[in-house]
Amino acid sequence: MKLSNDLKIFIVLVLCIVSYIVYDKVIKKQPEQLENINNINDNNTIELKYFGGHYCPHSNKDSHSYKLIMEHFTEKYPDVKVNVYWSGENNQAEFLKAKAEYVPTITNNKYQHVELRLPEGFEADDKTDDELVEAVVDNLYNQLTSH
Repeated sequence: MKLSNDLKIFIVLVLCIVSYIVYDKVIKKQPEQLENINNINDNNTIELKYFGGHYCPHSNKDSHSYKLIMEHFTEKYPDVKVNVYWSGENNQAEFLKAKAEYVPTITNNKYQHVELRLPEGFEADDKTDDELVEAVVDNLYNQLTSH
């Protein structure tokens, strides 16, 4: 069976159109689907946002708060994503989202405030410094995961 040139061109044209439709509707959408999956995973990621000021002795890199998070907390909970934002023009939008009126302010990934403190009802009497630090770190983690 011999096909005419017009029929051959028509078949090639139809194949091109079908290929384009498959590409546009199926293959091209896969990156979006992967991005959506990544967004779901990002929403499940435990994140701590630390808002500090280089000028502030209570939140700068030499402060107890910063060291507690960056040394003790990250060592015990390495899977928690920790983001540090220093006050200034570059991070002004993040400070506004977090409603960070003072430093340090600590939030989760939804900008809900959490506190560096001992758990409610915790008896600090007769505890070592290491036990107190661990209690504060665990309480911080529990606040991040309960919101």
